[in-house]
Amino acid sequence: MADWIHKEVTYIPYREWETKITKYYSGYEIINNLPVFTEKKIKRGAPTTVKEKKKWEKEAREIVEWWLTSARVTLVGFLNLHCAEGWELFKISKDFRGSGDSWCIFRKME
Repeated sequence: MADWIHKEVTYIPYREWETKITKYYSGYEIINNLPVFTEKKIKRGAPTTVKEKKKWEKEAREIVEWWLTSARVTLVGFLNLHCAEGWELFKISKDFRGSGDSWCIFRKME
């Protein structure tokens, strides 16, 4: 009989939304070849001092670079990253009515 080890992860689709004061981004950072869910935010509106403006511009550049390069991992990309090193998708369930999150169980031989 085979001995399996399992891991459970949830895929949360990338999103962006805003309030009157702040713009929010949620997506993924790839750390050790695995997607890690991350949320980032930046204040809306013009900074009032030169120092605040430089800080805001730096934060905005970092968020834009992250958003355009790695943050928007699709479900397929998420599954491919988790299927590395001998892991296989064992079960998946998606919330079609609400958040769009996908619950996944992966397994591999011990």
